[in-house]
Amino acid sequence: MHETVHKPRIRPKEFHFPLKVRWSAGRKVTVEIDGKAPLDVVPPPEFSGAEPDVWSPEDLFVASCAACLAVTFTGIAKRHHLAFSRLEIRADGVAGQRHDGRFGFTRVELQFRFEVGPDDVVEAERLARLAEETCLVSASFALPVGVSLCVRATDSGRASEAA
Repeated sequence: MHETVHKPRIRPKEFHFPLKVRWSAGRKVTVEIDGKAPLDVVPPPEFSGAEPDVWSPEDLFVASCAACLAVTFTGIAKRHHLAFSRLEIRADGVAGQRHDGRFGFTRVELQFRFEVGPDDVVEAERLARLAEETCLVSASFALPVGVSLCVRATDSGRASEAA
């Protein structure tokens, strides 16, 4: 007897998530998305950031992984009518020397905790694994990042703009 293996459904559409980052002052930038509150971002203290209470790009990278897993799970749980009473993900992004010789994130460790009724434990574990397999952010870690550059001198010659 063959066991059926279910592969995650892949949507044939392409989705875009546009945003804009603007320099504010010093080493602070602001992330802007139409219709959403702006978010200030600075380097972390580990990289000479002077505002440890402000989000860093590294914080956002790790948070996107953990938050994606959480919202993916909540969507799957809703579709499968799985009730849970608590959900928490603790995340740790580890940066260091990578195998390719570059400095960057080497791994993200997630502790995924949630509570369900005693009769739902097996189903909850199955759905948590499905969420892990289908989390868009985690699936995108080894992706190319294209960068186009446009440098323009201002009329006064005092500043230039990169876009």
